[in-house]
Amino acid sequence: MARSLRGHPVLLMGVLAMSTSGTLAQPSNDDCSDAIVVCAGTTGTGDNTGASLWPGFCTTPPTEHVVWYTFTTNSQGGPAEVSINDIACPPVAGMDNELSAVVFSGDGNCTPGAFTSVGDCQQDSADFTITTDQLLPNTQYWVVVAGVMDGGATLAAECAFTISVGGPGADIIGVDFSAGEDVTIVQGANTQLQATGGTTYNWSPLAGLSGNGIPDPIAQPEETTSYAVTTKIDGCSYTDTVIITVERPLSPPNLPPRPSDSASRSRTAAPCSG
Repeated sequence: MARSLRGHPVLLMGVLAMSTSGTLAQPSNDDCSDAIVVCAGTTGTGDNTGASLWPGFCTTPPTEHVVWYTFTTNSQGGPAEVSINDIACPPVAGMDNELSAVVFSGDGNCTPGAFTSVGDCQQDSADFTITTDQLLPNTQYWVVVAGVMDGGATLAAECAFTISVGGPGADIIGVDFSAGEDVTIVQGANTQLQATGGTTYNWSPLAGLSGNGIPDPIAQPEETTSYAVTTKIDGCSYTDTVIITVERPLSPPNLPPRPSDSASRSRTAAPCSG
C-alpha cells in the first residue's frame, strides 16, 4: 500500500528489498531496531552501501538500500531540522547519485505499518535539509535515508554521507541543558556557577573551582576563564560553556607628591631677616 506524502508517495510494505551490492557487508543500522542515535548539535557519518532489509519508503522516484537513525526531541518540542550533507557516491555505471530522507513518528514497534511520516520525502545529490512538522516534546522519532533510482538509472544510489539533527524541537543546549549565564567579577572575588538540566556535571578546567561533579561550584579564577560543563542526556553527550570575566580594580592616577603640611607651615612661619 502506498500513500501520498505531500506529493511524495511513501511505501508502507513488509516486503524486503534485494540489495544490488551482492556480497558487500550490510550496514549495522539497516534495520529499525538497530537505528543509530543522532545527538542534537553533532554530526554523524553514514553509508547505505549494502543495506537490503527494508524497502524504500519514498517511492516517487523509487528508493532502496534503507538505513535508520533516531533522535529524541527536547522538553519543548517543535519542528526539527534533519540535514543530509557530504554525499559521496562511487562512480558505478548505471548508479544514481542521489539520496532521499524522511522522518517518521512511531511507537517503537519495528513494523512498516507502525510509522507515520512527519515531513516530506526529500532527495538530492547535494546537501539538503528536511524541516519536520511540529514534533511532540520528549519523544523518539526515526529518520530513514535511502538511495534514489531516478533519471534513467538502473541502480539505486549507495553512498556515504553525514547526518545531523537540530532546530527548535531538537536542540538541547540552551533549552534543556545550560552552563548558566556569563558573569563579570572583580579580581579576588568569587561567584557561584549555576548549570541546569544535566544528569551529571563534569567541569573543565578545574582551576579556580571549589569542586567537580556538581551543578553549582564556586568559581574564583585569577583571570577571565571559560568553563565548560559536560553531561549525558538520553545517551548523548552535551557540553555548554560559561565565561567568567575577571576585571582588575582601577589604580588611582599617578600624581606628583604634595609637600607635607608641616613643611608648608614651616615655610610660612619662617622669620624674616633684617
